[in-house]
Amino acid sequence: MTPSTARKPPVPLLLSVQVGGIVAINVFAPSMPDIAQSLDTSATAVQWTITVFLIGFSAGQLVYGPISDRLGRRSVLFGGMFLFLVANAACAAAATIDWLLAARLVQGFGACCGSVLMRAIVRDLYDRDDAVRIMSYLAVGAGITAAVAPSIGSALIVFGWRANFWFLAVAAALPMMLAYLWLPETLPPERRLSGRRGTVLGAYATLFRSRTFLGYGLLIGSVNAQFFAFIAGAPFVLIGVMGIPAEAFGLLMLMSTGGFLVGSLIVARLAGRIAPHRIIAIGAIVVFMSIAALLVLALIGLNSVAAIMLPMFVQGAASGFVFPPAMALGVGAHPRIAGTASGTLGVFQMGSAALATFIASLFVHNSIIPVAIIMFVLAAIGVAALRLIGVSSHRRDDTAPG
Repeated sequence: MTPSTARKPPVPLLLSVQVGGIVAINVFAPSMPDIAQSLDTSATAVQWTITVFLIGFSAGQLVYGPISDRLGRRSVLFGGMFLFLVANAACAAAATIDWLLAARLVQGFGACCGSVLMRAIVRDLYDRDDAVRIMSYLAVGAGITAAVAPSIGSALIVFGWRANFWFLAVAAALPMMLAYLWLPETLPPERRLSGRRGTVLGAYATLFRSRTFLGYGLLIGSVNAQFFAFIAGAPFVLIGVMGIPAEAFGLLMLMSTGGFLVGSLIVARLAGRIAPHRIIAIGAIVVFMSIAALLVLALIGLNSVAAIMLPMFVQGAASGFVFPPAMALGVGAHPRIAGTASGTLGVFQMGSAALATFIASLFVHNSIIPVAIIMFVLAAIGVAALRLIGVSSHRRDDTAPG
């Protein structure tokens, strides 16, 4: 199946479609104490607003993808973005914590539509190598957005915590207008699913019978879970044990996210020159080696910021070699159900992060060793997933370029 002949929208427009959902995760984090005071509730209850958002975000990905495979991308995208916009207004108007929790759940459900459908749209429009390149650029934009979101929230504190959600409402309305003007329908009626072949359960059955698709999902989940496991434990080690100022912790985290941006940019340049499977393999192996180095340094007692953050920079750069091409190839493994594939890969991404964070919370973090062990196991899973890709990479249904 060949890519759609629809007009290709500019990359900044594609990024704007997903940016609202990315910012919504943590833009209001600096205002959480103010929310607790304003709504006369506990800090724990305010923290639940993050949990319910992630629940909505994960659930929505399982809905938007299959629907877009049947109805097309454009109408489903506008529906999700409108829901996101309305939910932001509801969050801003919240008078109680229960109101805010319910609105955040709906906000998460609407927020994920941009990420899910952006990936499907890219796969509709581009062949394999170009899709890897575009996904890499979008990963860079997403990484930068996630890194600056807390700073945006800090700047908005002067206007009160509700300003965060009004800002997000604008962040939803503006891309909606731009998409209406410049984003065409990328899935024509003749390529949409219908009848029995178009059932949701049938689409999921196809994906989970595909060894290659599962390999991509495990790779994406592996690298994402490593980062979240590190985030869950590293503050206690770097700040609580090593005495790093809290203000400096965010700068240290930029070494990991900065590495990811560097790796993604390199992949964007390599797309079309080196086979995507080779890029993924290089990344997965280097990820494993960097985490092995982190664990060995910790076990021999070399506890320093450099011994932790230098391996994490390499891990981040190598993750940039894995994530964009694995996402592009995973979404394109079965082009007729690219929307369903996109949503399912998103669940691999977010679900693995939630699981890794939970596991990390079970340990006392007096050193980086528990986190390093968790990350080492996850990195080994990523290397093992290469076998799944290699076993079935010759199959037509798993590697069709479009």
